[in-house]
Amino acid sequence: MLKHVFAHFSLFYHELGLYGKEMIAIDGSKFRANNARKKNLTKGKVTKMLAHFEQSAEQYLELLEHSEDTDETIAVTCSKEDLQLKLAKATQRINELSQLKDQIEAQGEISLTDPEADLWVRITWALMWHTTCK
Repeated sequence: MLKHVFAHFSLFYHELGLYGKEMIAIDGSKFRANNARKKNLTKGKVTKMLAHFEQSAEQYLELLEHSEDTDETIAVTCSKEDLQLKLAKATQRINELSQLKDQIEAQGEISLTDPEADLWVRITWALMWHTTCK
């Protein structure tokens, strides 16, 4: 198909006298709907994120337990209210990620920006055509 396009291209330019049959260089890019890596969620990525937030929630719970202790061996740098707020945010994120994981099980992957966009690598093509005039 591309051979026919370039044949018509060269005939068209030759008829118009726009080139001297020495060299033609064409450069172009073709893009599909693209999604940033951070906005494209797969099962593996969501599993890692869930593990991270679950570990954070466990740490916040442990710090909350030790914040009530009078033992000075563990230094708590955040107030109890700050820890409760961080725990609530981590729990909320865990719930959101659990819902996303269920959607990914059904669909395969999820795009947060555009439902039809997948994570694609940019396709770039170039053609160099050299002809000599005899």
